[in-house]
Amino acid sequence: MPPSRPDAALNRLDGQVGSALGIANLVKGRSARAVQVRNVLVESSALRIFGSWEGFLEQCFLGFVMGEKTSEGYGPPSRYHPENLQSAIDLVSGPRGYFEWGNPDLVTERSRHLFGDDGLTLTRPLVDIKADLIRFRKLRNRIAHVSVKSDQDFEALVREIYGSVGLGTAPAELLTATFDRRMMVSVTNPRGSSLLEAYSDMVKALARIMLRKGP
Repeated sequence: MPPSRPDAALNRLDGQVGSALGIANLVKGRSARAVQVRNVLVESSALRIFGSWEGFLEQCFLGFVMGEKTSEGYGPPSRYHPENLQSAIDLVSGPRGYFEWGNPDLVTERSRHLFGDDGLTLTRPLVDIKADLIRFRKLRNRIAHVSVKSDQDFEALVREIYGSVGLGTAPAELLTATFDRRMMVSVTNPRGSSLLEAYSDMVKALARIMLRKGP
């Protein structure tokens, strides 16, 4: 019997995060060219990790709204009963056909809409770690978008962490800097030695907590 959609999503998240970290560490050396290439790979890896997290959430919601459960038997009862996968996709995505899975507030609202009070229980871990998810989202937006807003949000993030914005500070530099306790708000004991690794640990641990899995 194949794994449920949520279980498969967790396995996929683990694999994609591991692959992204491997790519980020491909290039060594201190030459200007090596640093430039490494920065591109690091920022691409951050995008992949954030996208994997969004994909995990979407697949879990699809599975749960269709009545699936994890291998441990966990699954919030759905208030809806879609006839097929496309109906479930339409239901989970909402009227716009697109949903911002990187926004923890919207995810919590959608979970409550689909699963009632059980949905609030499902997304409670997101609320507990909301500040760090928002920080990761700001980093992701700075890498993915060229806009005044994304620049301002990133500068504000660097200022929150270091108290000022250093000349030439880029997302890759922040992601690969030796982990500083000021970099995260809610996570008290990250295992990663860099911010990118700490974010990777964060989303993998958060996924297991949401699905009631062990470490």
